[in-house]
Amino acid sequence: MSRKEAKDILVKSNDDDELWKAVCRLQGKWKRESPQYLERLLEFEDKYLLIELVELLSEYRHPLAKNYLKKLSTSLHDDVKELSLQYLGKI
Repeated sequence: MSRKEAKDILVKSNDDDELWKAVCRLQGKWKRESPQYLERLLEFEDKYLLIELVELLSEYRHPLAKNYLKKLSTSLHDDVKELSLQYLGKI
């Protein structure tokens, strides 16, 4: 899957498995662009998707990524909350 295909999936799909694969595909490089296209994923309930989303957001240097991590730090999933706080430097 190309990076463009992954971004298209993140914007359009509601399938947790497909979204998880797309998030994983985008990981691995520092990013300066806005992560706004990821905003809708903050509302998903899949714990594993959210953990990968936290990992992806940690690679962004855009201020919006920090806001998204703050939101994820209030997750009902302890693993998501803890990882978010870790990347925010609060653990």
